[in-house]
Amino acid sequence: MDEKKAKRKEKNISDPPSKLWIILHPVLCFFLIILGLCIGITAGYYAGYLSYGTAYGYVGDLMKKPVIYAYGYDTIDVTLDFDENTELTCAYPDYNGHWHFNMSSDKFLDSDRTYDYLYYEAVTTDDFDLSHGFCVKREDTIAFLEDSLRMMGLNDRESNDFITYWLPDLMQHKYNVISFQSKKFEEFVGLTVNPMPDSMIRVYMVWKGVDEPVEVEPQTIECTMPRQGKTIVEWGGTELK
Repeated sequence: MDEKKAKRKEKNISDPPSKLWIILHPVLCFFLIILGLCIGITAGYYAGYLSYGTAYGYVGDLMKKPVIYAYGYDTIDVTLDFDENTELTCAYPDYNGHWHFNMSSDKFLDSDRTYDYLYYEAVTTDDFDLSHGFCVKREDTIAFLEDSLRMMGLNDRESNDFITYWLPDLMQHKYNVISFQSKKFEEFVGLTVNPMPDSMIRVYMVWKGVDEPVEVEPQTIECTMPRQGKTIVEWGGTELK
């Protein structure tokens, strides 16, 4: 009896695979290969997504909506170039190594369109900090921005553009720690304008929303000299997470 069981067991071990297994095996292997590729592609996408740099689809710190205005360049062709280390993520109008426009009534003109200002976004430096600045209560945000932007040289139109862009985000928090870091901005986003402007104003706000007031070393806001002749004005910002 034991010998018969042993022979039956030996026969089962040596039996060839069933026809069903022969049919399903390549299908299963193909499915596993596709599944592995999907997992790999997805993991690679999110790894790149997380490492790339925030605003608008990015995780991390991104320059949000810097815009550039030009004044006093009427009937003159103007070219604007970022330095090679500036990593743009988007721009409007399209930026192909430089911007080149004819100017009329303080507007940028190309062959068939007119632009009030130039827009771009770019990956920021990691070197921002909020050790100096202001802790601003939500209810005081508008007055604070109006006063600060006026001191830094923005006119009413530019301040209105700035405030209406940033206000919805700022108002989401009870308090915001705000620091203006224009010099740091100029270090990592070099901008060359030809013909060279007589005046150049670049305002850059770095901020972080908080639930409770925090102690911050007060920042001294430098007043901008009056505009003269050809003038370039730019503003933008970064929300620190």
